Amino acid sequence: MKKFSSLLTIAGLFIGVFSVTSIASAESYTSDSYYGNSYRPSYNYQYSYSQPYSSNYYYSDAYIESLIAQLHDLLRQLEDMRGNYGYRYYDYDYDYRYDNRYDDDYPDVDTDYADDVDEDSAELNGYVDMNDFKNGRVFFVYGEDEDQVEDIEDDYDEYRDIDEDGDDLQKITVDTDHDGSDDFSKDIFGLDDDTRYYFSMCVEFEDEDDDERIICGGVEDFETDRD
Repeated sequence: MKKFSSLLTIAGLFIGVFSVTSIASAESYTSDSYYGNSYRPSYNYQYSYSQPYSSNYYYSDAYIESLIAQLHDLLRQLEDMRGNYGYRYYDYDYDYRYDNRYDDDYPDVDTDYADDVDEDSAELNGYVDMNDFKNGRVFFVYGEDEDQVEDIEDDYDEYRDIDEDGDDLQKITVDTDHDGSDDFSKDIFGLDDDTRYYFSMCVEFEDEDDDERIICGGVEDFETDRD
């Protein structure tokens, strides 16, 4: 979605600049043509944008970068025209920044395998990198119901709102004020023997809008030993 928003901005800029260039090109003459009291130069720009816009089309980073390069080249030519012949066009000051915050700046959460599993306990493991955010509450969710464990990120925004559901879903805090990156582990007890459990590492934090949010890693599973 971020890439699509950036693409719309670039496309709008490209259309605006290309429209101005098209007018200048349509009104230009050869160097031997007389216009008013001065000669106007011929202007020829090879417009290479060939892919039609489509909301369902995937634009790669390389393609977007090539489009930006075309924009820079076009603006440079227009600047030369204005500097040499007094042509006027709209000035653009555009700083392209690909907003990759969701992929790179939000916390990264990984759920690792369980260790030391026996008939009624296990050690859960995971990793959290807070990236550009701080004060994360790191916790595990686990239980016999895979769907409930898997849906934590979609169903809840805050740790306190997670409703435990007996053997099907439990939650347990590991760190209440995590910054930076670290590996975490937590022993859980009171499990049923010969039973498969599912678990996931999660972190609660305040996003850039100061709203509470939960991000979880993948779901892992283990089976307790027979008593």
